[in-house]
Amino acid sequence: MMSLQERITELMQTCQWDVVQVSKIAEISKSAVYQWIGKGSKPIKGIGKIAVANRLQAASIEACNRLRSGNGYASLWIATGVGPKFVKPAPEPIDLESHPDLLPITGCLDALIGAIAAQPQQAREGLAKDLAILAVAPDSAQAKARVLAALAQPKALLKLAVETSDFVPLLHSKTSINRA
Repeated sequence: MMSLQERITELMQTCQWDVVQVSKIAEISKSAVYQWIGKGSKPIKGIGKIAVANRLQAASIEACNRLRSGNGYASLWIATGVGPKFVKPAPEPIDLESHPDLLPITGCLDALIGAIAAQPQQAREGLAKDLAILAVAPDSAQAKARVLAALAQPKALLKLAVETSDFVPLLHSKTSINRA
């Protein structure tokens, strides 16, 4: 597995970025970038915040598209060296009028987004990590349980009920949710 220094160096070379650009993109200090690439006062072995890696991923996609050099680097790989190195190309948009069978799925996705938005910032960051885990390990029972527990909180259900009429019965049901 490549070290953080090797991954960041490769990312910088491919995207034609310097330390100042990486610092601005990642919203961190230049000193931290120097530490990532092994030129600081003490080397850093990993990126602790997924939000930083997500910003680098988004910017790398733009840079790679501009330079016509691939699809961009995956945030999980940037941060940890685990998972696929590159992001998959974005799928073509689906015309929902041509595929009415997908409408229930879009309703579920809207409900999931609403439930996540109802969470406090720290909980949203935890959910983002759990969803990232599920993207690479869909059978992770622990990640599924944490996501379901967070989304089953009354505040999340209230936001769902307000935003999607399909979930109003959830507020009136006497069904309890077991929390392990």
